[in-house]
Amino acid sequence: MVTPDLLDHLRSAYQPGSDVGYDDLFELVRSAPVLVLDDLGVQSSTPWAEEKLFQLINHRYNSQLPTVFTTNLDPSEFDARIRSRLSDGTLSQIHHLESGARVAIADLDVLELAHLRNMTFKTFDPQIVQVDHREEVQDIANAYREAMRYAEAPTDWLLIAGVTGRGKTRLAAAIGNYCRDTGLSVIMVVVPDLLDWLRVGFSPHNPRSFDELFERVKNVHLLILDDLGSQSSTPWADEKLFQLLNFRYNASLPTVVTTNATAGRMEERVRTRLTDPQISSMLLMGRFDFWSKNDSGTLPVRPRGRPPRRS
Repeated sequence: MVTPDLLDHLRSAYQPGSDVGYDDLFELVRSAPVLVLDDLGVQSSTPWAEEKLFQLINHRYNSQLPTVFTTNLDPSEFDARIRSRLSDGTLSQIHHLESGARVAIADLDVLELAHLRNMTFKTFDPQIVQVDHREEVQDIANAYREAMRYAEAPTDWLLIAGVTGRGKTRLAAAIGNYCRDTGLSVIMVVVPDLLDWLRVGFSPHNPRSFDELFERVKNVHLLILDDLGSQSSTPWADEKLFQLLNFRYNASLPTVVTTNATAGRMEERVRTRLTDPQISSMLLMGRFDFWSKNDSGTLPVRPRGRPPRRS
């Protein structure tokens, strides 16, 4: 049955004169030898509908009755009780159709990857990162201590800047893993991957899908954006990136950004948000001239007030 149709039939069964009573109909569906529920998730989300669906799914889950669901939603988007049933790996298998598969937040969140999950403050060693000068080791050790302080109370923005190989991603992942272990909601995404994902998710025929996913990234408690500046700079990408950062800036949501780009290479609106000394601090990983000259040969205007904190 199509899920909205099933719920309509159940509502109708409450009415006097119905051919099939509500209890009989509900028992027929929940105990069917095989049940196929089509288009789960498109029904009107009312407390009554959510409760009836959970009762149905929970009964079949506990009884281990063969059940097939089709949906255009990711399992993470369902009510927590239903999601726990649909995603139980001991009983349920999830298959994505390639032509219509939607990338879930979990697919983008690199903290879910085993290698990054092992990047913690305990495993971070300033002695083993790449350096050009011995003095850089002390700079990176200072950045490590500042990152630990930030992780203990992530309230503002932190920009981690440096050339490739200095441990920016390791330090950002350590912050994310520490905060996640304390119970905070954290997402860490690589900026080019995020923008590719948003392009795939954007469709004029299904704006709800894009809006929901973009909202989840915008509103997560702690967002870590890795490798800012490595993305293809197109007007669309610049606009989406600014919308994301500007929302979190105005909402004062904790945000960590890593980059090997200098200020002059950044889109101006993005740079002003990242370097606003009222909300953002900077950690330099070794000898890195973030404020180097841009292509025009002039220095970008620095934000007024105290300069970003440097290690």
